[in-house]
Amino acid sequence: MKRKIKDILAAIVYFLYEKNILHNRIRVHTIDETIDYLMERGEKVGVVKVRLYRPFCKEAFVAAIPETVKSIAVLDRTKEPGSLGEPLFLDVVAALKGTKFESVKMTSGRYGLGSKDTTPGQII
Repeated sequence: MKRKIKDILAAIVYFLYEKNILHNRIRVHTIDETIDYLMERGEKVGVVKVRLYRPFCKEAFVAAIPETVKSIAVLDRTKEPGSLGEPLFLDVVAALKGTKFESVKMTSGRYGLGSKDTTPGQII
């Protein structure tokens, strides 16, 4: 049984680069529409979608980031008072430590707290 679960986890796409916003559990259509709009205007942006957060696979995450990335915005639907950052952001920073993306500018943001809708203006 353990072997079967390990095989299933190995086959999962942990992270998927689609179009450089990293998000976790966000209303995907809002981000997709916003990214499409920005790309139509000539912006160079994209999305890395988190498909499986735990276990966080550092290698899969680094492989999902395009070589041309200049900055990363990590969006999380969690508020952690008193912490240095939200859980996904801290995992991203730790994953990029010691890689070619270590010097990429990273910012953190929250969305959808208190069941509030996330609008394209908040993504931009």
